[in-house]
Amino acid sequence: MVNLVPYLRGNGQMYDLEYDILGRQGVQTLQTQYIHDPKVFYQVKDSHWESLYWDQHYIYRHADTSEGNNRYYIQTTNGQPGAVWCPANMQVGQSFERNPHLIHYFKDSGRIRTQGAFRSTIKFLDHNRSHTFPSGITIQDVITLAWIVDGRTLERYYYARGYGLVAWQSDAAGYSHICAHRSDPPGLKRERIDALADFDTETLYYCPDPCYTPKITTPGIDVSKWQGPAIDWGKVAQSGVRYAFIRASYGRRPDPCFLANVARATAAGIHTGAYHYLHADKPIEQAAFFYDRITEAAAIREADARENCVHDSPIPLVNVLDVEGKGKTPAVIKAFLDEFERLTECKPLIYTAAHIWNNLQGDTSWAAGYDLWVANYTPQPRPYLPRDWNTWVFWQHSSTFTVPGIRGHADHNRFNGTYDDLLVYLQAYWKG
Repeated sequence: MVNLVPYLRGNGQMYDLEYDILGRQGVQTLQTQYIHDPKVFYQVKDSHWESLYWDQHYIYRHADTSEGNNRYYIQTTNGQPGAVWCPANMQVGQSFERNPHLIHYFKDSGRIRTQGAFRSTIKFLDHNRSHTFPSGITIQDVITLAWIVDGRTLERYYYARGYGLVAWQSDAAGYSHICAHRSDPPGLKRERIDALADFDTETLYYCPDPCYTPKITTPGIDVSKWQGPAIDWGKVAQSGVRYAFIRASYGRRPDPCFLANVARATAAGIHTGAYHYLHADKPIEQAAFFYDRITEAAAIREADARENCVHDSPIPLVNVLDVEGKGKTPAVIKAFLDEFERLTECKPLIYTAAHIWNNLQGDTSWAAGYDLWVANYTPQPRPYLPRDWNTWVFWQHSSTFTVPGIRGHADHNRFNGTYDDLLVYLQAYWKG
């Protein structure tokens, strides 16, 4: 994996690019500039500029004033400024599909010209120790990204570590490439557009503070053997946690704490559900193994209820397939789901994140038929969703939450609704 941030972000040095674009020839000066927030930077070309930012998962684009013809545009996601450009870490050959909402404006009036979603793909084409450009300048450590629309490569971008963009190529429109370095020049002045609001760093998709709590939430957690066998589920319940996803298995191995956690959490009045961490091979055998584990858990719940004469045990939570990590394919995921549904006559939820799901190669449109538990660590009021979904049921918004009764950190989640809504959802799920 290559961390792309040092290549796109540069180090503030200035250099010239020679260009020939649609018959217009000339030279423009480039410089990466920063504001008070180290994760936000501007790629400045003469006076035109593009604002970008990054977090541990993605590099995002916001505004671009270099469109020409008195126009600029911004990219948005769910009404919030900024959209994913590409993962912050990629492998050579890896592709990433993106579908931001673009709004084009007139610079002088701020009036909207056009707007709409625009689906495209960014592909990491190459990584070279050095690259010599037509000007004769050789730059060390250069990566090449491609912008692909409807299967056609429209543009290629060359970024050098410590520089930023050092070349651009389009078969239809022309090219640009580095032609000279600048020594100790004054900083470039970015053009001002009165209609373009100042960039608000509070809207960024940053990972939240560990103590962040959504304003409206039905709180829950998820645990595995990594939280240890000594969870005090009574304290967990007293803290306000209403449900818990508990890992049952991974691959064809059991989580050793699963059954004990199910019994103790259920006794504490917490809704408990099981999740399976998918491995890349033998998905049908994994589905059968997971089914055996949740069957054991159901038997424990029933036995405890009879022994303690409990008639109002909490409704069990949903079953979940955990899709993360490397090596998964749509075929493997679908094979697991099909077999599990055959065994249980019930659809599990899919747990994943956009930076994982959107990098799967192949058709995943069938996933829209499954409810989503999304992982996205952001203080935004809504998560960034993987392709194929336009809504979520559960949202894992932090992996470093402190919960009474659990040593260390636990993943913290919210349900998309009130507690009463959760009860209605679970009743409908099990009647299925």
